[in-house]
Formats: sequence, structure tokens, C-alpha cells
Amino acid sequence: MVCTTLKNGAAISLVAFLVLIPAAVLCFVLREKLNLSAWITALICTFVSLILASLSTYVIRIIAPEITDSLGIYLHLTAAFGIVAAVVRGKPVRSPGTAALQALRYGAVFTLCALSLSAVREILAYGQLWGVSMGIGYTLAGARTPFFGLILTGLLLAFAQYVMRLAYIRRHMSEE
Repeated sequence: MVCTTLKNGAAISLVAFLVLIPAAVLCFVLREKLNLSAWITALICTFVSLILASLSTYVIRIIAPEITDSLGIYLHLTAAFGIVAAVVRGKPVRSPGTAALQALRYGAVFTLCALSLSAVREILAYGQLWGVSMGIGYTLAGARTPFFGLILTGLLLAFAQYVMRLAYIRRHMSEE
């Protein structure tokens, strides 16, 4: 499972940054500077993202030598970031720096979610955090399953929506 431990969450987050930022800048250059079509841009960005994801295995082994085995296919699924960056047009991007900044923000949100989910799962499933025992005598074996990860993701999204709604209400109450 990709985010059942904090080490895995940190590794996949690092890979996301290593893939996403160069892919976003490359997509900007291909589209805006070289005026390539969207389908060619998507193809090139995906290819480069796969290469970056493969090369990132050398970097993430710093966290733990066996990390690439535990991430499995999820490591190369980060190449989907390149596809998203190539196809989706959000806010107008006027420079490579802006493209990198948007990718950095996206990566930061991804990292926040991945690290919080993986920390909670590691504590509940193994009673430890980054391999250090938390002194918890009871663990939930079900926390190791993908289904639990989906439930936890849903709870995190519901909490984020609640916080955003409170901020929206607070903002509009102060305007009145």
C-alpha cells in the first residue's frame, strides 16, 4: 500500500515534486513558447514524466533502500501529473516561474494530504510513526487495507470541505 506508512507518504510526495514541477514548466514551454498542439504536448509531457518518475527511484532510496519495492506501481502513477499538467488549463500561466509555482502549490497540497493520511494509517495499523513505536498496545489490522485508505481520504475531504465552508461563512459575515 502506498500510504500505509509515513516513509511511503514522504517518498511518494518527493516523487510528486520531482515529476510535477518539471512537467508543469515543460508543458508551459511546449504550449506557450513553441505553440505545439495539446495532444503532442500531452504525449511529450507524459513521456518525460515517466522518465522522471523512473529516475526518482535513485533519490527516494535516501529515505529507505527498500522504498521502491513498497511503492510498486504507485511510483510510476505519479507520471499522471504530467498528463494533468499538459491537458488541464486552469489559471492563465504567463511564465515558466508561474507554472512552477502552481505545480509547487499543487504538490504541497498533495504532500499535506499524503503525509497526514499515511501518518494516521501508520499509527493505527502498526502503532508506530516513521518506524518508532508510539507505545500504543492496540492496532487495527484493517487500517492496512486500501478500503480503509479510501474511507480516511473521504473523511479528510469532508473535513477540508467543512473548514472551507466555515471560512466562506466567516468571510461573508464580516462583509455585512
